Amino acid sequence: MSYKSEQKSEIDYGLTEASTGGSPSARSAQAETVKQLALSIKEYSITARETLQAIRDSGVIPELALSIREIAVLIRDISAQAREASKELKESGVMSEAAGTVKETVSSAKEVARDLKEVAKSAQHETSKASTKPAGVK
Repeated sequence: MSYKSEQKSEIDYGLTEASTGGSPSARSAQAETVKQLALSIKEYSITARETLQAIRDSGVIPELALSIREIAVLIRDISAQAREASKELKESGVMSEAAGTVKETVSSAKEVARDLKEVAKSAQHETSKASTKPAGVK
């Protein structure tokens, strides 16, 4: 093995002298950490495999798939009904009538607001006129 391949191997595992300080005890601690990590990965792998097997054996996967299919069909049906209702409303003219009514209401509300504004200005003008007359003059 050449020096370059040895150096690459040490860098790949984080065991260079720079990262461990060069001491054998630091390298040993790092190696132990990697070993514990490998054991943990193995344990999690076994647990995942056992869990998957238990799920398969329980029959939950086919039940879940059926439930998902039923929900998808339900959503499709609801969507079709909503689309049909929307089409019927559009064809019946109800939506156009409602839009027209809203426009009329907005227009009337603007008119009322204008009238109220004029009344308020008139009242303010009358109040200011009355306050400038001498006392006892009507």
